[in-house]
Amino acid sequence: MAGVRRGRWCHRRTAHRRGADEPDGERHGLRALRHEPRRQPRHRQYRPRRRAGSARHRRDHSRLCEFQRHPVTLGGQYTQSVWLRPNINAASGTVFYGVMGNGSGNNAAPYLGVWADGRIEAGFSTGSTVRGAATPTGTLVPNQWNHVVVTFNGSQLLIYHNGTALGTLTTTNVPVSTPVAYFGNLGASATPSCFPGSLDEISLWSRALSQAETRQLRHLTLDGTESGLLAYLQLNAGPNVVVDAVRGKIGTPVGTTVVGSTAPVGYGRSTRMAVTGAGNYSFAGTDLAIDFAAAGSPPYDVVVSRLDGQPLGTQPADASLKGTFAGAYWIIDRYSTSSFAATTTFSLSPADLSPADAATPANLRLFKRDSNGDGTFEAPIAASSADAAAGTVAFPVTSFSQAVIGTFGSSPLPVELLSFTAAPVAGGVRLAWATAQEQHSAYFQVERSPDGQLFAAIGRVPAAGTSSSARAYALTDAQLPGRAGLLYYRLRQVDLDGTSSYSEVRAVAASGAGAAAQLTLLPNPTPGGQATLTGAAPGAAVLVLDLRGRRLLAATADAAGTARLQLPVHAPAGVYVVRCGGQAMRLVRQ
Repeated sequence: MAGVRRGRWCHRRTAHRRGADEPDGERHGLRALRHEPRRQPRHRQYRPRRRAGSARHRRDHSRLCEFQRHPVTLGGQYTQSVWLRPNINAASGTVFYGVMGNGSGNNAAPYLGVWADGRIEAGFSTGSTVRGAATPTGTLVPNQWNHVVVTFNGSQLLIYHNGTALGTLTTTNVPVSTPVAYFGNLGASATPSCFPGSLDEISLWSRALSQAETRQLRHLTLDGTESGLLAYLQLNAGPNVVVDAVRGKIGTPVGTTVVGSTAPVGYGRSTRMAVTGAGNYSFAGTDLAIDFAAAGSPPYDVVVSRLDGQPLGTQPADASLKGTFAGAYWIIDRYSTSSFAATTTFSLSPADLSPADAATPANLRLFKRDSNGDGTFEAPIAASSADAAAGTVAFPVTSFSQAVIGTFGSSPLPVELLSFTAAPVAGGVRLAWATAQEQHSAYFQVERSPDGQLFAAIGRVPAAGTSSSARAYALTDAQLPGRAGLLYYRLRQVDLDGTSSYSEVRAVAASGAGAAAQLTLLPNPTPGGQATLTGAAPGAAVLVLDLRGRRLLAATADAAGTARLQLPVHAPAGVYVVRCGGQAMRLVRQ
């Protein structure tokens, strides 16, 4: 937020990213990946923090969530991806826990599960038999986040654990058409086979991701428009609802609690390079270069992910720590177990490093912990060199991991937004936020949207101006739309000079609002691209999207709750998605 973040260093967690966009990079046939939300026009905007904000944790012997009304059918090629934190015990090695699927036996959907002894198993039913594969015992690390991906390309099924394929099956069989409908179990019955632990960042695809894609997407949140993405459950919508960000469908959480997620996933960019020997490698778009003095046993992949804000979980700590770089943190994954020695050079900006710290590089420290970790950081590594004019700092390393840059010296410390929450209360939705410090801040404007796209102001709260102490603010939205389902909120912060910025968006299931009306689209299918939507709330925003999530048309319902839609002439025959409030419908153009 403009009035509450001015610098790049902070004592507490923040989500601001360094401003300039870097060009996309091409590395060994795979483009550097960047996930960025749509910019707001005419305003200075801090990009929303897209990270693993919450997870689903089992509290009893039932499935974590279900999509019985809106299941996902996986075809002859598919991918299943999930971050999971298992609470398993090897002493119970014969117990199998379902992670996702639908049923068992010869007509079951493609499934993924884990064994108590740390094996991962995945496969599918063919109609007459079950084909599957498993990883070795002890693959999963108990009580730690693990990234699991299953791919099937029509002839080979692969199970990836943290980017490495450990289980494989070659087959000419194809899966039955039974859709995936359950997550945290394989069916609706309450049995002891439900997954013990937390799940987050679930995605289902209509194609088999390559190993390179699996590695590059490992630590990135998705934007919902990736090629072949069928469903994406980020599990951030609140305690009583699970939202599929691709289809706009709503599922039901069962027997779970919402816990703050510490999965190492965030919003940013990643670049993969093949290391073939000693030398300097610049990872485009990540502000990081790695100079290998000794490369170990190449060739192998190295993937650098530059993620906004600070890592989740335990933050870096040291008695001498003055602050940490708030713009980003890095996760470096090296797909080799051989020893190496390298110097990592991070590019910040001239405003981020003080001349005093550059003159005494040991003031700058690199805090590291395991790539999937959320606990205590290792003892920090002192910088070997720094250039204040160029905004670069270098550290010697012999292992890669999560990386946060801190200062024991005098590099600038910023003001920051500490939190922004939205929660249903009796008679409305309560918005609350807090700042650590503020500078030239005029007021906060709370904005609401029925679809997460088009926002309108609902209230204004004066800001503190300039303050060096923590401040807390709140506003209750007591005028909910009569047919509201899922509502979206954000803060617009305005400075004394008129410039403004936006916070991240919060979604709330508005339990105090009336039940959503049934939407109707006629004619559907439509031969000429024209259709009429009825049953919407007066003034509600209506969006028409293609199956990749691209917006083709925006309209507003009239006083009778009706919107007349006309698909663009260039829109081909096929299926489109019409969204209004918390509901979504399919529109077929013939």
